Amino acid sequence: MGRKKGILPATNTLHDITSFEDLDTQMKQIALRKSLLIQDHLNSTDVDKILKATSYLERSKSTTNDSNLKTMLFSPDNEFNNGLGYKSNTKSVTFDMLRKMGKTPVINAVISTRIDQIKRFAHFSIDDQKEGWTIRRKLSPFVATTYKMTDKDKQRIEQIADFVNQCGINNKWDITDDFEEFLGKFMRDSLEMDAATFEIERNRRFEPVSFMAQDSGMIRLLETVDPKSTIQHNYTPKFGYLPIYCQTYNNQILIDPLTQEEIVYYPWELCYGIRNKQTNIRNNGYGLSELEILMEIITWLLWGMQYNGNFFKNGSNPKGFFTIDGNVDQTMLNEFRSAWRDMVVGVQGAHKIPVFEGDKVTWNNMQLGNKDMEHARWIELLTVIACSVYKIDPSEIGFRLEFQGDSFGQKGQKERLDHSKDKGLKPLMVFAAKHINKYVVSELDPEFEFVWTGLDLEDETQILDNDLKKLNGGLLSLEDGFKKYNDRALDKEKDTILNPIYQQIKASAMFGGQSSNEAVDAMENKGLDMIDTEVAKYINKAFGNEQ
Repeated sequence: MGRKKGILPATNTLHDITSFEDLDTQMKQIALRKSLLIQDHLNSTDVDKILKATSYLERSKSTTNDSNLKTMLFSPDNEFNNGLGYKSNTKSVTFDMLRKMGKTPVINAVISTRIDQIKRFAHFSIDDQKEGWTIRRKLSPFVATTYKMTDKDKQRIEQIADFVNQCGINNKWDITDDFEEFLGKFMRDSLEMDAATFEIERNRRFEPVSFMAQDSGMIRLLETVDPKSTIQHNYTPKFGYLPIYCQTYNNQILIDPLTQEEIVYYPWELCYGIRNKQTNIRNNGYGLSELEILMEIITWLLWGMQYNGNFFKNGSNPKGFFTIDGNVDQTMLNEFRSAWRDMVVGVQGAHKIPVFEGDKVTWNNMQLGNKDMEHARWIELLTVIACSVYKIDPSEIGFRLEFQGDSFGQKGQKERLDHSKDKGLKPLMVFAAKHINKYVVSELDPEFEFVWTGLDLEDETQILDNDLKKLNGGLLSLEDGFKKYNDRALDKEKDTILNPIYQQIKASAMFGGQSSNEAVDAMENKGLDMIDTEVAKYINKAFGNEQ
């Protein structure tokens, strides 16, 4: 009996390896045995074994961080070295503050709208024209975009799709997220902090078991991510890599209560997605959130809303005041003032009306309108700026602004929404698909990939018009067009085509054409031969020459 593919015994040699899969499995087994051997030596009571393991780890550290790059990739300033083992976040606002900013009404509406739009694609689809996602075999750019799936491909796609849809191999009652919930968490962290993370759990064979979105505000870059870092550490290399991420709390790297080890992640254990990467080394490896750009805009927006709210709540600015001219007894003046306030004062004492002594009662109006006080145009401008930074049309979050068409460069509603989708939604979808492929699907099977469906839909009418133009211009045959829309070849004997041009061509083929003319000519020649024969018989009979 042959051995099972992909499983190599410990005694296998290079001569026994017959496929790349066998080689990958052998490399993983060697790396696992190496890690176990180092751990065994470190836990041993033999001093020689401990010294050997320690010496090997020191040599591994020096070679792992060896780099030929001359450029500094992270900030060299001493104030950014916190001495805690990870890179400080040098943002002008903390991750916690960015999350609070994301809860403001306008920004929350923008983020929630984008997340809801992405969640519409969170189900598996086999139709490229419907919103969703699918798994397909990777194709070379020089090969046709369509291929005939085998039963084996379909089975493998179904396995990968189930893994992605359930975020791993999970039981029914496990406290885990499904793919829709995962997308919501992952994209919200990205839109608020420009830091989106999820952990990939693996088994002893280094195979992915599950993946789950993490609190991205707690994840930091370890000093080991910097090839020029000289800070000492005690991390063990695996497969030639050191851990580069850690989970922090109150500015300290968290300790696992079960293993009493620092919670650190190797590159294949945690996805750390950044959309707005920059070369600015003062960012210290972290991204630039849209909320950092909008910090002043959001502040002004909150001030404007608070000003109007306080005006209607407290009414510190009076609508006017009374002046009573002449000599009025103070007692009568106090009674009038008290009676007026009891009758007309607003909620919680809003808009109190002052009363001044005078000869006669006069009303002096101080508020002719509320447009200046509401700052409607100012609030609209701030809203448009916030939407512009997030590349979303204000109408998508429920705002019908007077000048939004001029601001976004599109007059029609459909054009503005398509513009918003192309500039804002599609880049987010590409960002999510890239990291799902890198950390999940390619680890399950590198021959397949995760793709969105229904993201680049054209208008059905426009597609048909384009195909008709190609057909009339001779760039598309009727047979190819029929196969495109019916997924089978045209059967000229059974399929009825009501196109008048096709009917005319078919009729012409029945009454003319080279083959028809040849057949008619043959019939005519045969008829003439028959006539000649009969005439000859008649002449011979008439003149007595017939035998």
